[in-house]
Amino acid sequence: SCLVGSEMCIRDRTDHPQEVCDAISNTCHHGATILNGEGSYEHCERHMVYSVVSSAESKHVLKAVREVDKHAFINVIKTSQLSGHFYQKPED
Repeated sequence: SCLVGSEMCIRDRTDHPQEVCDAISNTCHHGATILNGEGSYEHCERHMVYSVVSSAESKHVLKAVREVDKHAFINVIKTSQLSGHFYQKPED
């Protein structure tokens, strides 16, 4: 399936990647990917969590992430096109 204009990509630099993934999953039933790397400024290990959630869920996800890591650096990007399997909450 291809969804346009209704999803948000959340990129989160955190020291608590598993807790952030759990918060995303518990909030909206979406998965996340943990990427490990090195920061170019301080040259220390960094973790990034990448997830795509619906625009309607993004506010709740951001709140949940802040609850587990108040110092997380979060970048939310509007998705213009998405292809592949994407969980959508069933309509009532």
